[in-house]
Amino acid sequence: LMDLLPNRKLIGSKETPKGQYPLISTGQNNHGIIRYINNYEYDGEKRVVSDKEEFYEQKKNDTTGRIKDVIVYTHEKKYFYTENSKTPDVKYYEDGKLRLETQMLDDDSYYESVFFSGGNAVRSKIVDGMKVEEKFFLYKE
Repeated sequence: LMDLLPNRKLIGSKETPKGQYPLISTGQNNHGIIRYINNYEYDGEKRVVSDKEEFYEQKKNDTTGRIKDVIVYTHEKKYFYTENSKTPDVKYYEDGKLRLETQMLDDDSYYESVFFSGGNAVRSKIVDGMKVEEKFFLYKE
């Protein structure tokens, strides 16, 4: 993807009413057409709480012949800060569907869950860098 996005540009940042600080950057192709937008949101302590990427391509309307940018897919990470660890819990989404979740137990231990299409999932417990438990389960998409 980076070959398609050689020119990244910072659009801006400002405080929102919720105390969050969105930061938007774009990636453009050599013709100046936006292919990528990344939107970061920060909390009042200036920690990242959301990182959303949108990838675009141009599509032609068969009826009107007009060309417009259409979102092809999105990736989003949401960060949750707890007392358990300096590292935040993370939920990763592809096109709005939860695909990966990391839940910190302490600074050296965590659960990592991977959610597959079709409702299958696996949850692993990692302690000091070693996988000590793994469970397979079904979930509702």
